Amino acid sequence: IIPGATTMNIGASIAKPVIRGLGFNRVAVVSRGIVQQNQQWGADHGMEVNQYDIYTATVHKGANSLLLGSGATTAIDIQPYGFENRKDSFLGEAILFGATNNDQWGGALTAKWQKDKWFLRGTFSYKDYADYRVPANHFIYEGEKHVLPDKRVPNTAGKENSISGTIGFRERNITSYINISNNYQKNGLFELPHNHEEHDHGEENHAHDHDHDIIETSHRNINMPYSTSNHFAVTNNTEWKTSSLRLLINTGYQNNHRREFESFHENYEGQPEPDANDNLAVDFKLQTYSTNARLYLDEKEKWKKIIGMSLEYQQNRVGGYEFFLPRYNQVAGGLSFINSFEASEKVLLQAGLRYDLAHTNITGFYDNALASHLQDEGYD
Repeated sequence: IIPGATTMNIGASIAKPVIRGLGFNRVAVVSRGIVQQNQQWGADHGMEVNQYDIYTATVHKGANSLLLGSGATTAIDIQPYGFENRKDSFLGEAILFGATNNDQWGGALTAKWQKDKWFLRGTFSYKDYADYRVPANHFIYEGEKHVLPDKRVPNTAGKENSISGTIGFRERNITSYINISNNYQKNGLFELPHNHEEHDHGEENHAHDHDHDIIETSHRNINMPYSTSNHFAVTNNTEWKTSSLRLLINTGYQNNHRREFESFHENYEGQPEPDANDNLAVDFKLQTYSTNARLYLDEKEKWKKIIGMSLEYQQNRVGGYEFFLPRYNQVAGGLSFINSFEASEKVLLQAGLRYDLAHTNITGFYDNALASHLQDEGYD
């Protein structure tokens, strides 16, 4: 347990780190040397990391966090499995797990092979869970009583799967890894009942589904509203070291696709219903290309120096009938310098400096129906 470190949890599967009260964009999650970009500004946008693919995790605070991002004051650096001192080996592991509170079951398979200069590792995990149990059969919200069938919170079921593969190579003072991973989640979202009769669907013969009106036949059903998230990543980590210095270069590509489905409802009077995908409320497509380098000098001395650089390009595309974020392209880069002095076994002095430049090109958004509605309400 790390003092001051906890998680922000939503349901049984979504969690984000919180370090001494800081979260969201203020805490950078670094996986395989690359800052994870997955719309982390949202409370219900959890980490896209397979827990069975983590060897160690280090929390960086203060000056060291400057190496891992410009906006974060704290960083969690997740280190995967890699070469071990043993020469040749093959290891495999199978894990089964379950939980009674939401009838969760799942498992994971891992296999690792190491021989001479080569390293291979693969991981697959799957998890399925039902609606969450609570010690009550109803709750009161804004003076209104809401029943919880079978003492469960409706539509909190979900499932997730993750697959990851790594190949490594080392030759004298050079070590390099390539990893490909994909993490998928589908989570039901609890919602208070709505009166759909108040909603005008337009034409009488227009077919419109209300999945969350379906009578439950299983607590594992995932009805609307629900969200899906898929995070695909390719990373390369290359390290070159000598007796006096160590150079670490990380490059990566991330494709994060998050969607939220909910029966169409008007956010303002007169909002037109989409011609297609009328249940798609939010559609986020974020692609990120990243590279960074860190030069470690005098690591064996009391006075250590680290020089870092980073470069990142992002392309964000949006869809759905609810508007949260605009389309944008962004290029950002930075230089950093960290100076550490080990005064004694218990005293470490650190100072850091970072300079960043960024350019963001945002596509404007205009809604004719919303503009007409605001004009009718007296806004210019």
